[in-house]
Amino acid sequence: MSSTKSLIPPKLSVSGITGGAAAFSQLGDLYSKLPKGPLVEGIPHTMPRLLGRYWYRYIRTSSPAPLLHIILGVGLVSYAIDYELHLSKIQSNSNLPSSKRSTKFKVARLAYQSSHEMNVRANAN
Repeated sequence: MSSTKSLIPPKLSVSGITGGAAAFSQLGDLYSKLPKGPLVEGIPHTMPRLLGRYWYRYIRTSSPAPLLHIILGVGLVSYAIDYELHLSKIQSNSNLPSSKRSTKFKVARLAYQSSHEMNVRANAN
């Protein structure tokens, strides 16, 4: 479908032209003003180098990779935020007495202590 769109020229302001030799000469003048020559390939000079390279590699070629990059980026940022909130919750729960701590915190604390003890034993040998 998109390949046929490239064959049809855009709508130009030729609404007053109905036919005849005068119409063809006006239409010829209109098309003679359009730019000629090959399409300039390359990175636009207005973009920074890294962004230009990304544009040239993925966006210009209509690749689906930018969508995947956005999904992965949002996933990494949300994981980092969740991890930071998890650490702050553990630190705020460590000041509470053991009876008021959540079971999730207790399990995490025990897992940390057991892994720490295993590391100490491994380093002692």
